[in-house]
Amino acid sequence: MSNNSRKSYAREVCNVNPECPKTHKTSPSLVISFSDDDYSPDIIRGHQDALVITAKIGTNTVKKVLVDNGSSVDILYHHALARMDTGERKLDNTHSPLYDFTRNEVKVVGTIDLPVFFGTLPCQIWKVVKFHIVSATSSYNAILGRTTISALQAITSIPHLKMKFSTKFGVGEMCGDQAVLR
Repeated sequence: MSNNSRKSYAREVCNVNPECPKTHKTSPSLVISFSDDDYSPDIIRGHQDALVITAKIGTNTVKKVLVDNGSSVDILYHHALARMDTGERKLDNTHSPLYDFTRNEVKVVGTIDLPVFFGTLPCQIWKVVKFHIVSATSSYNAILGRTTISALQAITSIPHLKMKFSTKFGVGEMCGDQAVLR
């Protein structure tokens, strides 16, 4: 598409949707920062632990979800999927391989789109996440990678074991569970 056709299409969309921004300017975003107040009393300071959260995936509460800024995809391990109620959702047979950090191929069983809820009311948001189902051994049930972190426009802090993101009602947050790693 040319630039003119994209602009024309955007004008059409904005005419149908009055809430559509007329220019590329966005409203001022919330400032997301971390301070000493963000430390949970349960966090042992000076740790080198990963950010592991409990997330609501579909109708399921899933523990041991790794938030990984280094992962390029979102992964749901087959052993966790087998225990979940996914309703009418079916696995999409995608056979594109993934490669782990040692460059070994990891077989993808398929993909599935599931809603994931982040935060607590009123500062809660949900995103539909395309999980790559992997049949491998892991101490985690799922990995949220850069695609979801970027879609949330989330900021993570390992010292605080916390992830923060903007919602319509303020800054939402997900706290890590350090005890689940011990």
